[in-house]
Amino acid sequence: MNKQRNFVIALVIAIVLVIFALFNNDPVMINFVVASIKLPLIIILFICILLGALVTYLFATTGNYSTKKELKAMQGKVEQLETQQDQAIEAAVAENSEQFKAQLTEKDKEIENLKAELTDKTNTAAPKA
Repeated sequence: MNKQRNFVIALVIAIVLVIFALFNNDPVMINFVVASIKLPLIIILFICILLGALVTYLFATTGNYSTKKELKAMQGKVEQLETQQDQAIEAAVAENSEQFKAQLTEKDKEIENLKAELTDKTNTAAPKA
């Protein structure tokens, strides 16, 4: 259905353009700096439309090129920052891990000391029979 609608729209536009061309076939004189040319008006309009489309395409292409170049540079920066972030996270985890291991070792020593004190107190508090 969509293709048929597009075909009908294109056909109507083509018919309008043909009618426009038939009514604008009078010769027109164009003066350049060094020469003069006499062509039908529709040919001149067609050439002007093509030149306009070409200029628009060239401007769009250069704009897209610079945008793509900028995007690529930004993606490189993002990757670099992600790498730095990952490295910073790994370093922080390693540092915290070492701190936790040191704290755990201290707590283990405290537990052993408390167990030893408890054992000494139970041995001294126990009545001798």
